[in-house]
Amino acid sequence: MIKYLPVTIIVLLLGVGMILYPENIEIHIADEQVNMWTETKSTSGAFYGAGQEFSFRTGPLSMDPDGFMPILKVTKSGEAVMNATVVNALHPDAFTAAINETGPELMYLLEETGSFDLEIEGFTDAEGPVQVTATFFHFRHVPPQMLTLYPYRFFGLGMAAVGLLASAFVYVRGRGQSSE
Repeated sequence: MIKYLPVTIIVLLLGVGMILYPENIEIHIADEQVNMWTETKSTSGAFYGAGQEFSFRTGPLSMDPDGFMPILKVTKSGEAVMNATVVNALHPDAFTAAINETGPELMYLLEETGSFDLEIEGFTDAEGPVQVTATFFHFRHVPPQMLTLYPYRFFGLGMAAVGLLASAFVYVRGRGQSSE
């Protein structure tokens, strides 16, 4: 019976090895949103009583060197339809693409010029003043991170328990047979 003791010790050691066996995984986190500017204003009445007007000016802003996809988001309170135009005063010929044309939230994708001074003018068909918020942001890549997992931990615990019990059983049975 004692001749099985090396086998049970090997099972025990394999179980302990599986408990401690690591696996490294690289995690790619979603891009970070970097807010460069935000402002809220109330609209004012347009000429001839037809709706409300609003305007914003960001002032000179610079995008991070590793930033990408600058976006201007204009939102308002209420259900009225809104429309706006956006011009980068530092680069007047740079394109500004409206992601959506009208609605409670407007989004504009701007050309990646690196520097901005946005002039935003808009109109909403609300009868009274509404709050309009303009936010200018871009995205930045986040470096990947490493995560260490132990995928065989529970299987190793079971294997080590079986190896320990089998080793104890073989050792006790072997001692009992040798003393007879």
